[in-house]
Amino acid sequence: MDKTLTTYKQLPKEDEIELVLWLGFLDDSIGSALVQKRRWKRYHNFWDIQMYFIALINAEDAMVGLKKFLSYHDREFWGVLKSFRNSTDKIKLGDLRNDLLHREKIFKLQDKKGQPLPNKSVLVLGGYNFSNDEYMFGTHVIKVNDTFLLVQNCVKNIRKLFKDRLIKYYESGKYEAIIPWTNIRSLSEIGKLRESITNRLARHEIR
Repeated sequence: MDKTLTTYKQLPKEDEIELVLWLGFLDDSIGSALVQKRRWKRYHNFWDIQMYFIALINAEDAMVGLKKFLSYHDREFWGVLKSFRNSTDKIKLGDLRNDLLHREKIFKLQDKKGQPLPNKSVLVLGGYNFSNDEYMFGTHVIKVNDTFLLVQNCVKNIRKLFKDRLIKYYESGKYEAIIPWTNIRSLSEIGKLRESITNRLARHEIR
């Protein structure tokens, strides 16, 4: 990635498309996590909390995809996402992801590296402890409300950043950023930008 880029318009077309698609995936995943969180708080249906963690894992995957665009060209936005990822590293969300995807390792009583799992009388493949507010899967135990706060703070910080960027644009009439801030006024509007790119592809305006 060219470190001298100052705007997404300078990206090769394929990279421009990739950037927008990763942004859309991030938007969808965070939106899904928030929906599942609300459903869980209302119904306490285990399916919702299971889907919540899958959405959370997808959001982190999207952040990994955005790293090559943001880590050099938008350190402020990347700082928000990196802070979220640092927090999810502490709860070992990546290990949970691998166990969810590679359940055959669990059934062989192995971790993702093939090492024996710690001895336990019962291996829980998905459960929730109401007294401790803990989600359990395999050998993982995660405080659910702590992850809710992580998502809420991440969304709050992203929206504040979007708002600040737009204010600066309206004051100066110009912008230089890898993310097209003038097209995004909220996290949900990333989807509109992705739709615009998709429509341009359909009309063969991007090759």
